Amino acid sequence: RVGYSETRTINLDLSPPTRNLLTPENNSFLNEVSQNLRVTLSDATGLVNATLYVLNATGSLIYSEVTQLYGALSATFGTIYSFPYEGIFTWFYGVEDVVGNEFNTSSFTLTIDITPPTIEFTTGTKESGLILETENICVNVTTSHLYCINLTFYLYDSDSHVYSHSYSDTTREVNWTVLPDETYFYNVTSTDSAGNSNSTETRNITLDNLDPVVSFGSGTKPNGALISGDTIYVNVSVTEANEANITFYLYNATGYSIEENTHTDKDHDISWNLLSEGIYYYNATVIDKVGHSASTPTRSIELDDSSPQITYGFGTKPNNTYINKDWVFIRA
Repeated sequence: RVGYSETRTINLDLSPPTRNLLTPENNSFLNEVSQNLRVTLSDATGLVNATLYVLNATGSLIYSEVTQLYGALSATFGTIYSFPYEGIFTWFYGVEDVVGNEFNTSSFTLTIDITPPTIEFTTGTKESGLILETENICVNVTTSHLYCINLTFYLYDSDSHVYSHSYSDTTREVNWTVLPDETYFYNVTSTDSAGNSNSTETRNITLDNLDPVVSFGSGTKPNGALISGDTIYVNVSVTEANEANITFYLYNATGYSIEENTHTDKDHDISWNLLSEGIYYYNATVIDKVGHSASTPTRSIELDDSSPQITYGFGTKPNNTYINKDWVFIRA
């Protein structure tokens, strides 16, 4: 007699699960400590669990966490982990299937960087608020950060037009040249690999390469005028965006200066009063904040405040004279 056992089936599983890390991508720079470390897994016989491992820059294990998968044939999930400090870390998953096969995913590296770069203006950059006789603006900065990848220099004019230059090398200086007279504003932004950024303060500078323009205005008497009174009034028109002061000069007939009046409040007229009769000369000089100057021509004016004097001359009869003629002779 022959006996037979039941037939049993044995499935051999020597193949590792399919496993791929998703995000954050390998060699990522991140500016948040909390990260979702995601993976996708599949296995023909089923997945038991997956364990996240996190190592620091020295290779020491600083965290692990097991996720149960309960025989699922595939799974895509993430483990949220808050990194304890800034630096470089490595992470991967260890995976076990239902037959006990254990395999590791590849390892990804990431850098946690939550500190913005430091940046400041250095020697060669002008202080804010200056007015200069130049056609260029030079800006120099220093920035300190291990992972700085970009510097962008910005220059704005009064119409908000932006000139910008970005550098990903060691350039720390830019020189804008052949600029028209204008008030400009500038700053610089440093950005690191994780997206942190920091900027300098915004400074302003005014370029002034032109002389002022000054001319006599309405109310000023023409050159050589003869007027009655004891007052000389002078008014001028000034074209200058950066006026520092204007000085009015008055000279007597010998050319000696008798009045010198300087205005710093853009008051462009003056009256000299209680002057004696005679000939006077006057002009005005305007100076801008760079030191450029311009003057009006010199004009003359004569003051005459006396009434004419007249007397009877020889041959004129005395007062109350009686004569027997039909004509009168008068000499002045």
